[in-house]
Amino acid sequence: MRAQGAPLSLACRTLGVSRAGFYKWQRGSAPTSPQQAPCDERLAQRIRNILDREETFGYRRVWAWLRFQEGVRVNRKTVHRIMQRKGWQCRVWHRPALRPTPTWEKCSTVQQPDRLWATDATKIWCGRDGWASLIGVLDAGSRECVGARFARQGRAIEAVDALEQGILQCYGSFAHVPEGLRLRHDNGSIFLARLFVGTTQQLAITQEFIPRYSPEYNGVIERFFRTLKQECVWLHHFESFAEAESIIMAWIDRYNSERQHSALGYLTPRVWREQFYQLPQAA
Repeated sequence: MRAQGAPLSLACRTLGVSRAGFYKWQRGSAPTSPQQAPCDERLAQRIRNILDREETFGYRRVWAWLRFQEGVRVNRKTVHRIMQRKGWQCRVWHRPALRPTPTWEKCSTVQQPDRLWATDATKIWCGRDGWASLIGVLDAGSRECVGARFARQGRAIEAVDALEQGILQCYGSFAHVPEGLRLRHDNGSIFLARLFVGTTQQLAITQEFIPRYSPEYNGVIERFFRTLKQECVWLHHFESFAEAESIIMAWIDRYNSERQHSALGYLTPRVWREQFYQLPQAA
């Protein structure tokens, strides 16, 4: 076709090849598809090292770790291709999306810290010591776990301990709770108890009760517990309460200070909070 004077673009389109592929052929090198591209074994080893430490990481989190923790400038698609070729990707089951009532502000839409906190409790098996309760308090804006209490019983007093821990960690004093702070939770008995209700009133924190049987309205704390179980609890076989407490509380501290969060632009919760208050805020 070219010999007959046809334009190169028309000839390539007719034959179903790209112009870049034609030029490579003309230079004597065959076109290379992404699947055929050579694998960077040094980069692959870096990825393997990360996956050995963080078994639940997908390619996006591996890329973020390489980029922001190790300073390796690499394309996200390259990381994806290497993990795909090596068989290092894990299958993820996606829960069908739930649609909450539009009048409710979703936790995931909160863009500022110290505006909405979320709290809940979950059970964890501790071997010979049986079940224990973890009560967590999460800032919906920064995704930081500001308070956590791991105890043999999940009562109102443990819920108050977790809440007060968060207040002291974030504000240094019970007198410095920001005006308008809300605390969202379900209708569990520990959050309806006089002790807990009285504490929130003394601290001038507004309680928000989600509708019954609707955990999706408190999505950030539910997602936090799921991540905790996937990346920590289910990877261990706890033999005692003490062992579980030590490992879980260490993971929570690492979650706040080291774990990059996609919703925060791959910053850690604490770094995101620090940067938020360093930037000039709109009036």
